[in-house]
Amino acid sequence: MLALAELGLRFDPSRLNRIATRVRRLVGSDAPRRWRAEAVARQLGMSEATLRRRLEREDTSFRRVLQEVRMGRALVLLQSSELSVVQVALEVGYDSVSQFSACFRRHFGQSPRQLRGAAPH
Repeated sequence: MLALAELGLRFDPSRLNRIATRVRRLVGSDAPRRWRAEAVARQLGMSEATLRRRLEREDTSFRRVLQEVRMGRALVLLQSSELSVVQVALEVGYDSVSQFSACFRRHFGQSPRQLRGAAPH
């Protein structure tokens, strides 16, 4: 913990109880699923309105959390697997490779193919 603190990082147990963290865990358990805020709220034992309000209090949204989970998983798959960009898109819940690529570019500043091209071989 001290080494992390020296790097400016610290463990914050309160983050574990944040609703965004709970949503990330749930969505991350099945990234390709067609997640809806209503279904997530139900699984977390609250109404959709409550889920959205609590996420807003944490300065985020359901859509943003879902996208962060999917883009994070996509990045890992692109860097650590031989899956094609099409397969990665499907694996993280996109039916359209062009939508996936556009979202990936907005999120990371480069396309999935550019990332692959920049990876060491």
